Amino acid sequence: MIMPDPWPPTYKRAFTTTIAETKEELIKDEGKDESEIRIYTDGSGFEGNAGVAAVFYRKGVKELVKILRYHLGSLKKHTTFKGEAVGSILVAWMLQGQPEVGKLEATSYTDSQAFIKVMGVRKTGPGQYLVLEYLRLTDIMNDGTNAPSTTKFTLKWVVAHEGVAGNERVNEEVKKAAQGDSSPPEELPLILQKHLPTSATVVKQEFTEKQKIKWLETWKTSLRYARFQHIDKDFPFNKFQKISKALLRSQTSLLTQL
Repeated sequence: MIMPDPWPPTYKRAFTTTIAETKEELIKDEGKDESEIRIYTDGSGFEGNAGVAAVFYRKGVKELVKILRYHLGSLKKHTTFKGEAVGSILVAWMLQGQPEVGKLEATSYTDSQAFIKVMGVRKTGPGQYLVLEYLRLTDIMNDGTNAPSTTKFTLKWVVAHEGVAGNERVNEEVKKAAQGDSSPPEELPLILQKHLPTSATVVKQEFTEKQKIKWLETWKTSLRYARFQHIDKDFPFNKFQKISKALLRSQTSLLTQL
């Protein structure tokens, strides 16, 4: 399906985005892709660290042109979405040095549906500065008019580990990047020539987990802890809370009394 384009004129994207309905349809479409340029990207974790890579091919996957890798850092500081966003920035950066961009068909493949879908969302979210950097870099594909050429460059979803040659290669490069093997800084876009800030999402998750542990330790020292053990050992009743969210207030009250 073709994703809508609700961005204001300032952030008008110069490409189309596509997410296949099924894995089978995706693999079939990828096999029929006749784009002169194909770039596969991935950002994921390996052995506790996050790495990002992009692999640039011409003529299908017959001619390997360039590989870029970026060591993002510890998974305790960065999210998977952030890695996928950085991967797409690498793609846009690779296209900067291609004078024929806008004239030849080019396809960028990512296994992140979340990153593709955020292209169709106006509201801000985690990693928004990376999304905007991607849109800024891809702006070179505009034809100089108010209507960008959206037929030459396509951002597509590809399933990881499904036998797609380009995707398998980029997965290998991601592991190298996660282990600290980054491309030379001068080959990377300016935004990636320094360490990226820790993700706010990760900081919040870590804080929440610490509070849960602290609360549990405090709860176990409470006199009520022993009294609740014969009623429900899973207090604070996470399963009950999940089920009761679908009930009306009156129904929840009745269930609690029972």
